[in-house]
Amino acid sequence: MYRNFLRVGSATIDLELLNIEENKNKVKAILDQAHDLSIDVLAFPELTLTGASGGDLIANQGILNETLQALMEIKNYSLNKKTLFTLGLPLLVNNGIYNVLALVNDGKILGFIPKLNLNPLESRYFSTFDEDMDILIGGLKYLISPNILLAAKENNRLLASFSFENDLFQGFNLAGLHADQGANLLVVAGSSFETSSSLDERRTKLRALSKINNNLLTFANSSKGESSTDNIYGGHKLILENGKIIEEGSLFRDGLIYNDLNLDELDLKKIKKSPVKITSYTSYFSSYKNEIILKRQIEKSPYIPKNTADWERKCESILNLQSEALKRRLEQIPDKKIFIGLSGGLDSTLALIIASISYFKLGLDPKDIKAITMPGLGTTNRTFTNSVNLAKSLNTSLQEISIVEASKQHFKDIGHDMDDLSITYENAQARERTQILMDLANKHGGIVLGTGNMSEIALGWATYNGDHMSMYAINSGLPKTLLREVVKYVGLNSQESNPLLAQTIFDIIDTPISPELLPAENGEIKQITEDNVGPYELHDFFIYHLINNKSSLDNINFMAKIAFKDSYSPEEIDKWFDKFIWRFKTQQFKRSAMPDGPQIEGFSLAPRRGLYMASDLSINSLKK
Repeated sequence: MYRNFLRVGSATIDLELLNIEENKNKVKAILDQAHDLSIDVLAFPELTLTGASGGDLIANQGILNETLQALMEIKNYSLNKKTLFTLGLPLLVNNGIYNVLALVNDGKILGFIPKLNLNPLESRYFSTFDEDMDILIGGLKYLISPNILLAAKENNRLLASFSFENDLFQGFNLAGLHADQGANLLVVAGSSFETSSSLDERRTKLRALSKINNNLLTFANSSKGESSTDNIYGGHKLILENGKIIEEGSLFRDGLIYNDLNLDELDLKKIKKSPVKITSYTSYFSSYKNEIILKRQIEKSPYIPKNTADWERKCESILNLQSEALKRRLEQIPDKKIFIGLSGGLDSTLALIIASISYFKLGLDPKDIKAITMPGLGTTNRTFTNSVNLAKSLNTSLQEISIVEASKQHFKDIGHDMDDLSITYENAQARERTQILMDLANKHGGIVLGTGNMSEIALGWATYNGDHMSMYAINSGLPKTLLREVVKYVGLNSQESNPLLAQTIFDIIDTPISPELLPAENGEIKQITEDNVGPYELHDFFIYHLINNKSSLDNINFMAKIAFKDSYSPEEIDKWFDKFIWRFKTQQFKRSAMPDGPQIEGFSLAPRRGLYMASDLSINSLKK
């Protein structure tokens, strides 16, 4: 276990049905691999040592004795190997035979998990488990119970539970109750056969289970060495993280798969005490503490799907969510007029697009969308032209109101030197623009639609009571990198139906991000946002892991250096991470006064139902 990453594996052996000796040696070989790879937790299939399709012969006394001996030999073999693993076997207890998972770690058996739901065939030779019991093996007492939970000595965040696949989806599912008690890793042993649809069905069920229970999951199914007399087995292996498939083994290919799962991906808010009282038995296992090189790929853009179809669905969903939210807000306003400050940048572009969709849904005239372009002391021809073309392509109204003279007069009134390009020079222009929008909305009975995005809100990259304020902040739930993708999606889908819109969007995407509050140089943008606050792709990575996952700062920095190793040096990442943390901690006062806006990604920075945070947080808090 390294930092908050848990190395989890799933394994099947090239099974020889009821050949206990050979199967035992193959398990040992897998354990050697697991040890060399520092795998913390490993799943084997149900009835690992015998095979699940042995029928009545599983209950043979000789098979039972040989299997128990093999278990004890494997237990001894695991000494000084920190991998916690499940081993499936038939176990003779008093006068009954039970289908169990032995929990083995570092030369010890930590208990047995019994299978609870038996099919009619299994009931021929297995006994139905009805109550917890202690058994003696070799003079040592061991517990048999479905409620054994194991905690890692090296990490107080990890609590593992164990189950048979059949017990998860038939009868009373204890896994959910264990998750409610704080179990965040579920180790599953299966013995289901394959059909033409079984793979997709199994994926769907296990993904849903992992998502609902907010846990990590590793699953191993019976291998191709099982009997094909009536059924086909494929040795399916899956490793999941909160509903996402992190690693998957190919059917009919035995061996070991593994990956590194992030405990920070689990939502701490979902951990609750179960209303159903059950008796759980918690003990501890040892895990690895090596500083391993992660196998796992850390996604640079966690908000953006890699798959094209998923990307399209997400972009379409966001457009629908935002437009429905704005539609609902407009339904409560007598004069359904919207005023938008159109800058020729990404944020105001999406705001205008969303306004147009909302108006279409309401059957309103897009001319009542009042796009206001307000050229200032740093506005370039490129952004001005894009503003004009954008409004034209969407058939909205467009009004130009220059703030140049008003800004100059304001500087004169407050005694500010025009050559002093300080924060006052910038903020005064932002407030002038907001004042114009607010006054126009008051005059005509409409609302000002805010354009700022989640990334800017997290960084406090907005002028307080300037572009920080609006009547409805339509983009406040979207990080900058995701917002750009949504705009791109609109551009791609407008190439034939609205070529001017598509052309304008692609040029806006290619325009450097800038508030354009400092004078241009030779007609080109001088003030580049990402030169000041850092790359948005880094900041959105930081936001995702800090706000959504509540990761430690140390772990976020560690993951960033893996994800962006080909893009930024460790020193650059440290620089921008420090900048992010400083701005995030010191700019809460702006978020405390932010306007309404829709959640899009399942969390919000708004003070009402999103981020609860003190504005006067100690600058020395949240240390790495």
